[in-house]
Amino acid sequence: MSYFDYSHFQNRPEEVKQSLTYMITKASEAKRIIEDLIYLLNQEESVPYPDMLEKFTSVVSTFSQLQTSFRRSGIPTLSQEDHGLILRTNVLVPQLLSLEPNPQLQETLENRVHSWNHEVAPVYLSTKGTPEIENEEAALEQERQSKAHDLINKQISAMNKHVDALVIQLQALEKLATNEADAKPTYSEEETRKLVRAIMNGDTISIRPAKVQPQNVPPGGMMGQQPPVPGMPPMMRR
Repeated sequence: MSYFDYSHFQNRPEEVKQSLTYMITKASEAKRIIEDLIYLLNQEESVPYPDMLEKFTSVVSTFSQLQTSFRRSGIPTLSQEDHGLILRTNVLVPQLLSLEPNPQLQETLENRVHSWNHEVAPVYLSTKGTPEIENEEAALEQERQSKAHDLINKQISAMNKHVDALVIQLQALEKLATNEADAKPTYSEEETRKLVRAIMNGDTISIRPAKVQPQNVPPGGMMGQQPPVPGMPPMMRR
């Protein structure tokens, strides 16, 4: 089945395409950083904390850029903010539904969706979030509005200072551990002295006595002794 380009149904299709391309790029970048962060967290005790904090900072920066782009409809080159006017004036309407697998859709969504069918389309086109998420967002927004703008900036600055101090301390500890590992001797001075004294003076070296070779004994045992006869009891000595 062939899939058609329905961009001529859109208002300002080139800007919509540019907006979607930018947001997809930023979302993919955030996804890659989160995957790297999860890999670091799986290392447990051996996780390099400076790298982990750097990943956290990158995730926050990427999502901040993505959120800011919504104010310009996902087009950074816009001269002023339009609060997503280009995106809000384009309504997404499914033009084609099919139960057959779509290879292009599978590649784009990393095999999470195989076909754009009647069950998948309503879920992906839904614009209403779950009640739990909406309640959390409302609580955060209410908390933000209850605080003064200067207080929020002071809290952000204080948090950044704590993070910077933590990164500096972790880097110092890592450098100290590296220096201690480099300065740690790989030999024992006491064992070296013992080895030198043993070579030069023979200290702690003992000579083992030579083994005495046993003399040849006749098959019958001692001289004059007859070998026992099988099946006969040994004779008592008088």
